[in-house]
Amino acid sequence: MTRHERRVVVTIFVLLALVGSLTVLPRAQGWSDASRMAAVQAMVDHGTLSIDDTDFAPLTHDKVWVGGHFYSDKQATPALIGAVVYAPLSAVGIKLAPGWNPAYALVTWGTVTLWWWLGLVALYRLLGLTGLPAGRRAWLAAATGLGSLHLTWVATFNNHSLAASWVLIALAAVAHARASGGGRGLLACAGLVRLG
Repeated sequence: MTRHERRVVVTIFVLLALVGSLTVLPRAQGWSDASRMAAVQAMVDHGTLSIDDTDFAPLTHDKVWVGGHFYSDKQATPALIGAVVYAPLSAVGIKLAPGWNPAYALVTWGTVTLWWWLGLVALYRLLGLTGLPAGRRAWLAAATGLGSLHLTWVATFNNHSLAASWVLIALAAVAHARASGGGRGLLACAGLVRLG
């Protein structure tokens, strides 16, 4: 890769990170993301999976009643990752709350947007197996990231973009392992696909 190509690739991926970060909506947009954020808040701030006492429970009907308590009816993986992102924020007093909220934006960024960007990096690497020049691969990754539904799901706390990103990452890892004749990392790739 030439110095010019490297600058193009780095610039494209920096711009993608910026666009992804600027599209994050810092509040629950509906029942689905409110349910997921309720699970995050329940785990970190209340030490339970029950969303009864969270600020987001009244904002969602995406919940189930089990044993006298409400729980999020959403897949647990995004909420678990969100809890890892939110725990240090909560510890320093940056708390989740309904409405426009910096903690909500940061949890969404760390759970969804970051993985969207990593998925696009994986796509860039996957396209490297085609023999395309680095600049074209970066533009194709950018076109996928900006010109598909993948970008629309980056704005909210959901599992759709996370699952798509993990599939891209796993596919790139499997393709590279096969191309190099090694099997290292294939089990981890299967785990990412399963979690997504």
